[in-house]
Amino acid sequence: MKVSVIDLGFNSVKLVNYDVRKDDTFRPYQQEGVTVKLGEELHRTGYLGKEPIGRTIKALRMFRDIINFDSIRHVLPVATSAVREAGNREDFLKQVYRETGFKFRMLSGKEEGLYSYIGALRATCLPTALFFDLGGGSLELV
Repeated sequence: MKVSVIDLGFNSVKLVNYDVRKDDTFRPYQQEGVTVKLGEELHRTGYLGKEPIGRTIKALRMFRDIINFDSIRHVLPVATSAVREAGNREDFLKQVYRETGFKFRMLSGKEEGLYSYIGALRATCLPTALFFDLGGGSLELV
């Protein structure tokens, strides 16, 4: 089964396509990233700006085309700190859905840290460690 994960962060949006096997293992086979600077001016205004929103939607349309071309039916779009902190987050998420078909799940800071930890743990196989996830608008320590 093929699965796509879209990670919408403060500075970039990333797409990773995975081949998920029946034995519960997975392998990434395609990765794309675009610097959209969605959080540009957010700390000053409290809102996502028109130009960063436009850049983000353009990148998400490209990701939608990649997903459709590869006939991927399972897509997990998640949004992190820029969307979480924006005063216009609901309007932004509705616009993204209208223009791309992606319904984003907004992660809490705790969820963002947990998923970063799980991903790093599976990638490194370290039994004990302190993980840092330094994003454009947040820092999670696990």
